[in-house]
Amino acid sequence: MTSKLQVDNIEGRTTKGSITVTGESNGASTNLQQGLAKVICNYTQVSTQTIKNSMNVASLTDLDVGETTITFTNNFTDEFWTGGVYQNGASAVGAGSWNCCQGGYVARTSSSVRQTSYTGSALVDSGHVDIQNFGDLA
Repeated sequence: MTSKLQVDNIEGRTTKGSITVTGESNGASTNLQQGLAKVICNYTQVSTQTIKNSMNVASLTDLDVGETTITFTNNFTDEFWTGGVYQNGASAVGAGSWNCCQGGYVARTSSSVRQTSYTGSALVDSGHVDIQNFGDLA
């Protein structure tokens, strides 16, 4: 028989913001909230900075060719969150080389991150950038 759980909110019993999930077969566990992406953004740097899809992103700022600042709607608790950049379908987090460029994060705060795209030593606008950030929100 199949069960179906329908709820509007889930919170921890002991600590509201902490839910532990038991992992696959070995009994290891993970904290549900820490495993969820807190910021995602799919955008292009070509011509004008254009957001195609996002979550928890207030704005993009075009700093120069190949340089973008992503400002978050809700801040992280500090600048020590983790994240990754995929460009033009690149498969490596933080750097890639598919059809255009490499890049990554060059400056981060609790409220924003600066992302760059380059080929060799030259900054270039990337046609497709995806970011995902994980950490604790303030």
